[in-house]
Amino acid sequence: MQRVAGFNIIVALAAFTGACVLGDIDLGGRACPCTDGFTCDVATNTCVPAGTSDTTSTSTTGGGGSSTSDGGNGAGGAADGGSGGSITGGGGGGGGAPPLLSKALEVFGSIESSAITLTVAEFFSLEADLSNQWQFGGYYDLASDPAVDLTGIPNESYTTVLVDLPVENSDFDWAGVEDASVLDTWIIDETPARFGLGVDLQYPAPGPSVTTVYWVYANGRVGMHMRFENNTAVTMQIEDAEYHYVTVNPHLAWTATDTDADHSTAFARVDGPAPVTTLQVVNLSSDTTLYGDTENDNRYWQFGDTTLMPGAGVDRYGALLLGPGAVDATTLDQRSKDLRVPGLEISEGATPVDSGFDEGMAAYVLSATASTVVFGVNADRPRFSPIFVIKNWHEPSWTIRLDGEEVVASDLLVGYGGLAHHDDTTGDLVFVYGGDIAQGTPASARTFTLEVP
Repeated sequence: MQRVAGFNIIVALAAFTGACVLGDIDLGGRACPCTDGFTCDVATNTCVPAGTSDTTSTSTTGGGGSSTSDGGNGAGGAADGGSGGSITGGGGGGGGAPPLLSKALEVFGSIESSAITLTVAEFFSLEADLSNQWQFGGYYDLASDPAVDLTGIPNESYTTVLVDLPVENSDFDWAGVEDASVLDTWIIDETPARFGLGVDLQYPAPGPSVTTVYWVYANGRVGMHMRFENNTAVTMQIEDAEYHYVTVNPHLAWTATDTDADHSTAFARVDGPAPVTTLQVVNLSSDTTLYGDTENDNRYWQFGDTTLMPGAGVDRYGALLLGPGAVDATTLDQRSKDLRVPGLEISEGATPVDSGFDEGMAAYVLSATASTVVFGVNADRPRFSPIFVIKNWHEPSWTIRLDGEEVVASDLLVGYGGLAHHDDTTGDLVFVYGGDIAQGTPASARTFTLEVP
């Protein structure tokens, strides 16, 4: 991991994204799903002008009912991608086709300017800045109520950042990130598919150093890795430590739903405009007791009394899921289990990196060994907008197909139901699939092929 402090490596994403957006395309005869003005002729699985087909478009990913031409909800899903809906607007648990086009992650600001904003248009915005120790001090649901900051309120909430890490030291003094000093800040990756931000914090003595690493993806998933470390030469006692300490705006009305045997919790706003804001937190570490300092706007986990030898540390992992709105309890449970019980499948051309799922990135990771890689996820449970990082890929021209149809390519990074970015220097190809995959989906509809065209 290369650390970059005081150096701006921001790229002109607006220009980059603009180069990737498709203009008007005649979809007549193209394989489903279809865009506005066309419907899917199921008999031929091709797009035809609206009103000329006698058949109804059905899901291309299995499960659910009919899907709309713009990749809307499957049966039982709200039109805004609601209960059971895809994070990016596709069908619930594979109940509908993915959206025709994904939207890229845009980055504004820099470390040098002391503030960074991460935005996906009409979806979400996250703000991190030096005044909040480079944690997320602003969170906006751009699909529901874009002018309202959903994070805590100064002097009213226990914390004003979205995710805090309170620690009680051996003097029985509590400190959070607002009490810490910033030792270092670095950008790990910055593309239209994802943004990686790392921060080293020093808590007041005799407290630990804390490292936070966030991976923010264009589909609204945020991977979280927190490390509490003793960077002194003497043994350190931590009386208590709380992590994934999530607080939402107490001036708004929320319900908190704890699910997946307390491995996950979700905050749903009940006083805002539709689509209802839903923020889910998934704990990928072993602690399974949920706590809350308030009834409905705060939840966290803790690892309690811990002795750290010099250089030793404690690592915790998790994920935030920023939407969609109005997710029911069953789907919340399934989304948590999807991340806690991952299911990478590789048919050819690659090997898994370690377990095949990086808990800090909240993404599948594999390493290419050939110029054709066939990979996907199993269907023992619903899979929600899976993310893949294919390492050791150095082919400049490539395409990723699903069931024979192109999803993204080297010249179509913002593609049909997916989004990708390739860094030839590192060999990392990041692929964010925008659709959901239903339990029991046939292999052909959940297996991707990366190859040279």
